[in-house]
Amino acid sequence: MRVQSVPWAGRTLWPPVAAFLLILAGGSLIALLPIEAALALVVGGIVFLAVLVRVELGLYLLTFVVPFSSLWEINLRDFDITATDFLVPLIFVAWLTRLVRLRQARVTFTPLIPTLLFFLAVFLGSTLVATSVAHSFKEIAKWLEMGAIFLVTVNTVRERHMPYIVGGLLGAGVVEALVGWYQVLTGTGPAGFQIAPGVLRAFGTFGQPNPFAGYLGTLLPLGYGLILGGVVVRGFRLKLLWLSLAILLVALLMSFSRAGWLAVATALAIMTMVKVPRSTIYLVLAALLGMLVALLGLFNLLPPQVASRLASVAELVSIFDVRYVVLTPENWAVVERMVNWQAAWDMFVANPWLGVGVGNFSAVFESYALPGWTNTTGHAHNYYLNLLAETGVLGLLAYLLFLTTAFVYVGRRIALMAKKGWRTEAPWTAAATLGIMGVLVATSVHNLFDNVYVHSMAVQVGLMLGLASVSLRQLARK
Repeated sequence: MRVQSVPWAGRTLWPPVAAFLLILAGGSLIALLPIEAALALVVGGIVFLAVLVRVELGLYLLTFVVPFSSLWEINLRDFDITATDFLVPLIFVAWLTRLVRLRQARVTFTPLIPTLLFFLAVFLGSTLVATSVAHSFKEIAKWLEMGAIFLVTVNTVRERHMPYIVGGLLGAGVVEALVGWYQVLTGTGPAGFQIAPGVLRAFGTFGQPNPFAGYLGTLLPLGYGLILGGVVVRGFRLKLLWLSLAILLVALLMSFSRAGWLAVATALAIMTMVKVPRSTIYLVLAALLGMLVALLGLFNLLPPQVASRLASVAELVSIFDVRYVVLTPENWAVVERMVNWQAAWDMFVANPWLGVGVGNFSAVFESYALPGWTNTTGHAHNYYLNLLAETGVLGLLAYLLFLTTAFVYVGRRIALMAKKGWRTEAPWTAAATLGIMGVLVATSVHNLFDNVYVHSMAVQVGLMLGLASVSLRQLARK
């Protein structure tokens, strides 16, 4: 008589038993946690499972999380954990888990990765002289998140995903812009943001007008690139695109950020010259007209209102010694910026190679600034000076290497497109790359007067650079 073998009970019962125990343990843990932490754990688990199945879903979600991440924060001593800080590691771990599960060993790297690693290495070196190591690692974490999202984007996004990511970026931007509209139209905001009786500067969910303008400055060139790049949009979708750009532009104007205005104007002008070479003559004529207006202002031949505003724009780029300036409510913002610039320069002179430690500008500010002044933003109102102060010559050179590599990388894609007469089978990637070049220009110009890499903006820039890399890869396959 033949006896059939009976499967080992442990092998057949273990999976459901393990699942039951995990659910029981997870439920008990959630019940014991504070409501905020429990909610974060549940939402995080759902997001992780969704991203594990389709990594691009996490990138779609990220486009909306970045501008509103400050609305959900957990304070841990020297750190504020935002929704972006929570989502980025989930996306990265889910991507790595998926690679292991699919046994996919091939990972695409680009020239941007080595330059970013070198930049981070200089950051780590500067911690040797840092007063607050906690502040240093908070800044380093920001750039690690940028690199993680860049790497995930390069290895997961395809042409078919582009409309959803770009649409998510613009859609989130419109919602953020409308928040700024509401603040201005209702006068909702701090009294310090009033530039005239009843006139308030828009600041959105960013807490300050300049970061709000910096965020919008990463979206207007992207949307403009869709139009210049020849993406096929007709009818209602075309009207929706123009409406979105109008809402973003008006919100930028409502921020009254002169740095934001200058950055976006420069970006759109350069994009137009690249895509439509014959437009260069008109832009040169416009520049000459601007010089003529400035010249008339020097000889007091302009209306007082116009001359006053031009003078305020000139103050934005003027260099002066704050010790010899009489402080007034009208010049306070300009003087406060110059106080930070001079303090940053003094930090660099005292520590030319490694600086005072990455992320430590505000920690040592009082030791270098004039008595009575405090730093309220955590940076020097100029990212390049801020790098000199915090990381010395090495840090600035490392960042300029990274930025130059990004421009060259995106420029290669645009040069290939121009060579083909802007005809491509991948219109979304072509248009997005043109827009991303504008984003790099706007960010670089705005960083002369502020620090755009706040409120998770470094992550958004990393996502956009990843899209440009996808575009270059897509063209290489054609």
